[in-house]
Amino acid sequence: MCERACAMTAAACAARAWWSARHTWEPELASGEWLALALHHVLRIHGDARRFFPAAVQDRVAELLFRLHREGRQYSLVPLG
Repeated sequence: MCERACAMTAAACAARAWWSARHTWEPELASGEWLALALHHVLRIHGDARRFFPAAVQDRVAELLFRLHREGRQYSLVPLG
């Protein structure tokens, strides 16, 4: 039960971060695809979601994360350092 509560808290924090800053982020982050994929992952782990998530969205999110990594942002929503 605690694991599920922690996962839901993390999901709520991610959703709140997106909602609060979506107008100031670059388009790939503001679109919320990363959030949809993250929420789907949390729900799937707990058996509450379908197994399928569009491959095109997964590919776009993966490319976004790779780009952030190449830029030294380490999956951060804001530049570090």
